[in-house]
Amino acid sequence: MPKKKLKKKKNKVKKEEVISEKLNLKQNLFCEYYSGSMGREYFGNGLQSYAAAYNLNLNKKGKVNTAKSNAYVLLTNTYILARVRELIKGQKLTEEDVDSELEFLIKQSHDFTNKLGAIKEFNKLKQRVVDKIEHTGFVATSEMSEGEKKKLDDIINKNATK
Repeated sequence: MPKKKLKKKKNKVKKEEVISEKLNLKQNLFCEYYSGSMGREYFGNGLQSYAAAYNLNLNKKGKVNTAKSNAYVLLTNTYILARVRELIKGQKLTEEDVDSELEFLIKQSHDFTNKLGAIKEFNKLKQRVVDKIEHTGFVATSEMSEGEKKKLDDIINKNATK
């Protein structure tokens, strides 16, 4: 008679706990700073997050470069990225967060395509620009596809010639 294989019951451990256990205390702290859990001023800033987590004085010679390179190394670590993702996932997005990110994109000087997009979005939010084409009895908005606008124009032209 063949022997039955006994299946061992595995303890169910949350994915987050496994990730956290793979990181040391300072790495976990770095993740919390970087994800914004420890304050919005560190959110997405590897240099500042590293300096805060590892208690590094950036005013000392060479410490900025140390923090930059070590933050880069940490942000290439799969477990670090997974932990940051988990921490961010649990946060609620607020209007203040969105405004802050939009402000950052507008004020930055590295990516002008994103900067222009952010300025357009800001102007739309502040209702500085109204995108609409008015026709007699009909209003076409920028949200309409070109095909929808053409159909609307055809209807208007048909009605105008009657």
